[in-house]
Amino acid sequence: MTAALLVLALATSPPHALVPHLPVVSMGTPPAPAGVSHCCGGGGRVVNASCCDPAEKAAVLTWLAAGGVGMESSLAYGTSPGLREGLRASGRPRSSVWITTKVQCGTTRAYVAAEIAQVLAQLGVPSVDLLTIHYPEKGCMVGTSLAETWSAFEQAKAAGQTRFIGTSEFSIQQLAVLLSLGKSVPYVNQWPMSVGGANLTEILRYCSAHNIRTEGFSVLRTGCMNQPLVRTLAVKHNVSTAQVCIRFVTQLAGSAVVSSSSQEYDREDLSSTSAVTLSEEEMAQLASLARPG
Repeated sequence: MTAALLVLALATSPPHALVPHLPVVSMGTPPAPAGVSHCCGGGGRVVNASCCDPAEKAAVLTWLAAGGVGMESSLAYGTSPGLREGLRASGRPRSSVWITTKVQCGTTRAYVAAEIAQVLAQLGVPSVDLLTIHYPEKGCMVGTSLAETWSAFEQAKAAGQTRFIGTSEFSIQQLAVLLSLGKSVPYVNQWPMSVGGANLTEILRYCSAHNIRTEGFSVLRTGCMNQPLVRTLAVKHNVSTAQVCIRFVTQLAGSAVVSSSSQEYDREDLSSTSAVTLSEEEMAQLASLARPG
């Protein structure tokens, strides 16, 4: 595993200029563990945007070589320089990829606007396809922080710095607060989704009712591949357990983020949507494995 956070999209997605929607399958590797810093600054924050972690650059190259399209960076994790350098080294034009990036809430619109400008500079691009609030940490829901942040996001979209704006890991209650501002509806909300994970019925229902797309992440991180039912379905459909786990989420939510550590896994995960289609009965069986609550 590398330290990069790379969200990687379905290889058959059309080029950037033609893609109006979030890629179906996204892939990523987790941020560095606590105590491990990136080459460009401690605490996960890039200080010198001219350098990057070679492992992050290599992960981008591996993904693109496998046919990947979409990539995600995060200002907090300091992964934008690696994405930038990997894309440059690949020779792929910006128009051929989908880029998502994340920044956290700030107390003022000006502060968030500066964060957006910083991550764009690190990426070496004038605009991204999707900009999301990274995570609604406690301060995000205090005072006017959320309103200021969302105003900065809307401003960025109007200025052409991003095509879409969204959220990551916002609960129903937090989404309700955001919607109560009476401003733009998030294009997508990223949410942890996996076989054997938390029950997804309510969050999916809420997002659907408010025209918010859902993208699942942590798809393979809750023991999905070790579930007996998943193993049975993998044998039945002649696919890997990972492909069953990914397909469950893409059929349920339409978009998924998974971890990858090699080009072999990249190709396998990218092919999940064409390799298997789960029946309604199979989907219901897998959904029944969700934890209570």
